[in-house]
Amino acid sequence: MKQKQLEIILKYNPCNDNFHTWIRTIDDIKSFEEALNDGDYSCYDEYAPDFTRQDALKAIAEGCIVVYSSHPISRGIFVTPSKIEALSYSSNGRIYSKLVKLTDVAWIDVTQSQ
Repeated sequence: MKQKQLEIILKYNPCNDNFHTWIRTIDDIKSFEEALNDGDYSCYDEYAPDFTRQDALKAIAEGCIVVYSSHPISRGIFVTPSKIEALSYSSNGRIYSKLVKLTDVAWIDVTQSQ
């Protein structure tokens, strides 16, 4: 699964530098559960004002999640489960959303994915 996700990211939205948060290798990819249980996030109950641990556990139970982006959602694009986070990247206040399977997303952490 992670190898296929990496291939999509490298084909459709590769990183051209070494300083932005991005998926560059398979080691950068986490499952949603891995991201949720990461030491940087495991002690929090709120990841963004509009995305909480309760929301994350609901997504795991349902196997899907609504993600948002400041760009039309397509293969390899950055997405987040936080509408507020997506709005912070939008230059015109417009965001896009899509219901996706948790396994269709390569997670960097609980609030960032491609």
